[in-house]
Amino acid sequence: MYQLPSSSLLSITGPTGSGKTAAAAALARQWLENNLSVAIISLDSRQVYQEFPVLSVADLDIWQPLQRTYGERLRVYNLSSLRLHEDWSFGVLLTSAREQISHSLKQGRQIIAVGGTCVCHERLLQTQGDFTNIPPDDNVRFAAENMSVGELQEWLKKIDTSVFNSMNPSDRANPRRLVRKIEIALAHKLHLPQHNDSALASMTQYWYLPNVEATSLRARIHQRVQQRLADPQCQREVSQVLQDWPEILTTPKLLSRVPLGFVQLARWQQKEWTQQQALTNWQNAEWHYARQQLTWSKKLRADHHTHLVNEGELFPNETPVSLRDIGGIN
Repeated sequence: MYQLPSSSLLSITGPTGSGKTAAAAALARQWLENNLSVAIISLDSRQVYQEFPVLSVADLDIWQPLQRTYGERLRVYNLSSLRLHEDWSFGVLLTSAREQISHSLKQGRQIIAVGGTCVCHERLLQTQGDFTNIPPDDNVRFAAENMSVGELQEWLKKIDTSVFNSMNPSDRANPRRLVRKIEIALAHKLHLPQHNDSALASMTQYWYLPNVEATSLRARIHQRVQQRLADPQCQREVSQVLQDWPEILTTPKLLSRVPLGFVQLARWQQKEWTQQQALTNWQNAEWHYARQQLTWSKKLRADHHTHLVNEGELFPNETPVSLRDIGGIN
């Protein structure tokens, strides 16, 4: 049985649809069956909202049965724990995750951080705030994909008018530069917190990056989007949010919190798009995000300082069925 050394955590990250949750659940079950305690810390900024358990693929149907079976020996953090009107920024996510890691470390748990962006995983154990290299904010970028230049300008003005006023006319008309200014302005406004936990700073971070073949991954993503588009529960989640927050499609703060697929389903439900338009747009958006994640994974693999763990080490006897069923896993 694979077991993490003391004072360490395992980060499981990679593109959507690559089997991250399946790997985390299989490993957690292995530990639990051997009387170890486990902490699962989700870093997915969409899965935290209660409104989207199916659309965000929070996989509650995987974790809740394990929690019922093993009780307090399994802790799962940041899944369906907030309402949509509650803030969950990059800074809040890091602060909460660090506190959860520190607490789990004191309890002697095996700790897995799963989902979310590679950038978030990389910064988990960085104990000092860094404004010289503010990371991309996937919440902002998801929201921005469906906004006009004028809407982006208004968003930036609401965050920091002085930043907008400092931009030249060309930059104000450039959506990519507006998005980057929004990310930086939000980071400064939030003051990404420092964390001075010496135990956290001395931890070792191990990585499991599912090895996937791009063509198989894209086919899997397209299939999964088709399934969710046809899922009545996904449609009900979107309908309920549109009913509770009818202004959401024109409110950047709320729109930045929704998972991929929400805007596409909303446009279809409101008869602005056909079903095929919603499907194609959603598939393209998921694949675009997956390609970004693949790029980060390649960078991590190339970094000789990264403590990589392979599938054979995690599951030395046999690859779990849940992973074997994922096309492209080597």
